[in-house]
Amino acid sequence: MNEFEEKAKKLLINNEIDIYRPHRNSYKYHQEIILLRVLDGNYYKENPINQISGYGDEVQAFFKYKLLKSYLVNKLNEFPPKITALFEFIAYLHSRIESFNQFNDLIEELEELDEERNKFKPESNYKDKLKYDQIQADIEDKFKTLQNNTANCIKAKAKELNLSNFNNEPSFDFSAVETEIRQLKRNFRSQDLPIIFKHKELYLKYRNSTHKTFLSLGFFFNELDRLTKSLFDYFKDSDKNEFEAFETKGIEVNSIAEAIIGFNQGKTKFIIPTPMDERKGRLSNKLADFYFFQIKLETHQRKVNNNDGILTPENWEQQKETFISQRMAIYKDSYTLEEKLKLELSALEKLPINETDYQVLKDRYKAYLEQKQTLSNQSPTTKNDTIRLTAKHYVLAFLLECNAKGKGLPVGRKKEIEKIGNKKMGPKKGNRFYKVFNELVNKDLNVEKNLIEIGGENWRKIIKDISEEPEEIEAFLQTKQL
Repeated sequence: MNEFEEKAKKLLINNEIDIYRPHRNSYKYHQEIILLRVLDGNYYKENPINQISGYGDEVQAFFKYKLLKSYLVNKLNEFPPKITALFEFIAYLHSRIESFNQFNDLIEELEELDEERNKFKPESNYKDKLKYDQIQADIEDKFKTLQNNTANCIKAKAKELNLSNFNNEPSFDFSAVETEIRQLKRNFRSQDLPIIFKHKELYLKYRNSTHKTFLSLGFFFNELDRLTKSLFDYFKDSDKNEFEAFETKGIEVNSIAEAIIGFNQGKTKFIIPTPMDERKGRLSNKLADFYFFQIKLETHQRKVNNNDGILTPENWEQQKETFISQRMAIYKDSYTLEEKLKLELSALEKLPINETDYQVLKDRYKAYLEQKQTLSNQSPTTKNDTIRLTAKHYVLAFLLECNAKGKGLPVGRKKEIEKIGNKKMGPKKGNRFYKVFNELVNKDLNVEKNLIEIGGENWRKIIKDISEEPEEIEAFLQTKQL
């Protein structure tokens, strides 16, 4: 009973029950009995049918103990109320993964409609306004459907559990939960760990398996991610950022005014410097060129920075290939050479220079990168180029492949079309492919205006890049004088 008594004592000392005060220093009764006599009032309020009249002596208290023991054990073993609500909310989110994912195609369709809407300038021409208004009405109708089946359900559950204050959207107040998280970190028990680990797993599964915001909950999930990370990061066994795949990265801005501009552009998370940040920034600027133009030298164990690895105008020709190779290695392998060169030129442009030697190195390195970039631009474009591909591109490529081969189209064969879509666009994209197929199948693809409307100005290049039969498509297009 020692653990039970200890938890009872904590419960009482925390002033949850004032009647403990007169007994705190000198007990007349056993600790358990005092606890029971104090708590039974709560129990009777919740369970009036079980009331026992009178408070009597230890015998009466003992019978109360028999009656209340299971209630008290549960009372002492449960998580704090806001933590309990948070875990219930996480379990709810996890239970709705499949339901929410049914609307992924609708989200993609809305994103495509938004892109289509932005092509028109309703303030400049009446035809553009008519088209803009038509798309806007379609967006509003589809957006309402999406919200009613995703975001509104999530907000309703959070309100039901009183998890956050929704009075100042898009600002969400989770302070009550944060207080209990701090308490849990200080007072957790070994038997709490499986429950904490379980709900961490549920939350990570939900966030990695569903849309990040459902087009309206960006601020809400920013705060919820921050909140849950503050809890679950404490209970982990490695330094890995388990939230990296889905958490919103903060955008550095120089002022609140700059953040407001970003907010109006749809951004939701900003980093605004403090006076301490400014002091650190000044020091960092003074050393930036020194750290940038360093080479990591190989030892028998690892690569290290030291004075022998400082790049200078005198050793540039000797060391430049090593330096450039190490600079390129800081970028992800999935980036193309052209993308790496662009990022490096951008980094070089922002590099503050404090000494003449580093200005010379900066100019030499910039000239080298620009030369590389020119050569890269002259080479054929690859499939890795950063063009946002949509379902329309994949369907258009498929239709042109079929036309080029003289192959019949699978009109009306939904499962077959969805299977093709999953193969070309990726898992769970088949239904979207099927819907767009039905939209485009009757379009006249011998008219270039239609091809541009479907695939954009660069339709030809995009279609050939993603097609499995680019040569046949090119030959077919030439026969059609396209």
